[in-house]
Amino acid sequence: MDATYMPTSEDTRHKGRRDESFKDSAQTVASDEGHVWSEGTHENEYTVELGLIDDGCKFDSLQEGNAPSRDVAEVRRKDITNTIESLNRKDAYLTVYGNQLTDPKAWNGLSYYTRKITNRTNFETAYYAGQNPFEGKDLCLTLDNQAGATTALTAAAGNIFGSIYAVVWGIEGVSKLYPKESSSYGIEVEESLKNLVVVNNKWHTYDLIAFRKASGVNVANRFGLIRVANINFDTTVGGVAHDCKEEYERLCKNMAFVEEVVTKAGFAGGVKFYAPVPLIRQMREARALGNASQSQIFYSIGGVEQAGQVHGLMAKEFYLNDNYLITPEFQMVRTESFVS
Repeated sequence: MDATYMPTSEDTRHKGRRDESFKDSAQTVASDEGHVWSEGTHENEYTVELGLIDDGCKFDSLQEGNAPSRDVAEVRRKDITNTIESLNRKDAYLTVYGNQLTDPKAWNGLSYYTRKITNRTNFETAYYAGQNPFEGKDLCLTLDNQAGATTALTAAAGNIFGSIYAVVWGIEGVSKLYPKESSSYGIEVEESLKNLVVVNNKWHTYDLIAFRKASGVNVANRFGLIRVANINFDTTVGGVAHDCKEEYERLCKNMAFVEEVVTKAGFAGGVKFYAPVPLIRQMREARALGNASQSQIFYSIGGVEQAGQVHGLMAKEFYLNDNYLITPEFQMVRTESFVS
């Protein structure tokens, strides 16, 4: 619901250009020296493919024949509503987890662009030197919340991890795509004529209505998408005790770095943070049960320092830290695979 939509440059795919120059070329000169010069802005071309999702309803005269017309109309309405809702859920899920490497018919979602852990040391060294910090062709910044743990969880722990995504919605950041010629954001509706079915010399009819949506995710600026991956707040994993207090402290440090990056990139005012509902609940529990220390965290929002604490406020909204309002995304899961 927060996404910015934009048309593609072509019917079934979008071609864009990213500025990867990271221009930082000013120099000091003496009064008897001429002007310096530097290379111009360098942009790399990239391509994003659209994907299709489809669902429909079948209405059979045999099933509807003995029902009052008002009931038939109500059931049809519910079927159509449920089908559209199914389409929307699939669209939202693929926006997060779509991956053409595993499903060629899908489109690449947020997890595709953040599918590899960033070498943080190399990233920081290059970033603060005014150089391109991204080492992969399509990769954004992905932080490992197990890095630095006393006993780090690994892929052997199974599919028990969650993530927090920082997304900057907008044409210059991250946007949802639809075909350039579409006047309905890529959504098509098609109804069939009555179809005749003959069984044992008896006939009945059925008709169909189908809904299809063309969609995709465009990352125009790779600082517009950041992921903190491999988060786990289970107190025991595989029968072994897991330190949730330490997990919480690492998460706060990683989120502080995320804020630092998006602020330097000029996106601080437009970033939104998303997490699965179960992960938000676990973070609340970690605070309330004393498994997470907040002694080194300072807040400027009244009451937030007590949110989730024992005998404190159970706030409607969840702030992980002063500036991190975490928005629940119901299609995100807390059972992601380990990101390496």
